[in-house]
Amino acid sequence: MWRGKRYTVHEILDRWYEGHMDSTRLPLRYFKVKTGEGLIFILRHHEFFGAWSLLITGSPGQG
Repeated sequence: MWRGKRYTVHEILDRWYEGHMDSTRLPLRYFKVKTGEGLIFILRHHEFFGAWSLLITGSPGQG
């Protein structure tokens, strides 16, 4: 749910992580996803807190 609207992820375009090899950083997972509406989101999952964040939004073709 973002700005009062629920989006369905239709495709995971990319994914990566950070902090897993460095004991001083908490592990984070990132997902670049495409919704059914054609929007592109980058989502972050904070594993320690079990929390999700929306980092970037856009549509295909936006630089």
